[in-house]
Amino acid sequence: MNASDLSRWPHLFYSFGPQISLPLFQGGALVANLKLSKVQQANAALDYRKTVLAALRDVDDALTVYRTDQARQVALDDSVREQQQAFELARESYRKGIVTYLNVLDAQRQLARGREQAAQNVAQVTTDLVALYKALGGGWQDDAPAAGR
Repeated sequence: MNASDLSRWPHLFYSFGPQISLPLFQGGALVANLKLSKVQQANAALDYRKTVLAALRDVDDALTVYRTDQARQVALDDSVREQQQAFELARESYRKGIVTYLNVLDAQRQLARGREQAAQNVAQVTTDLVALYKALGGGWQDDAPAAGR
């Protein structure tokens, strides 16, 4: 064999069919990688479960607050109706000379305070509804057409 034959050396060999490469001796690296993948998968499943449970807790909390404030609104509305009746009774009693005007002013003050509390609670119920909608995963979408289009 000559030195000139060395340049043709790769051409002297032929290979047919698929080539297979198997890692035979990796020192346990493949098993360790498999175990690591399983641990990562288990951690991802636990993280997902924690996220779902936190979301369910948020929904439950938001729903509880919303229901409580709705019940409070019903009670406040009933109270305002009663205070309205008390005011009208005090005003009528004043017209007939049974009570002083101080009684009318006191009934009017209580009515105004009741209406204010009811209005504040309406705002709170609305805020609670938004919090519940958000906890349920809702988003805001602007369906109104843009001006000028």
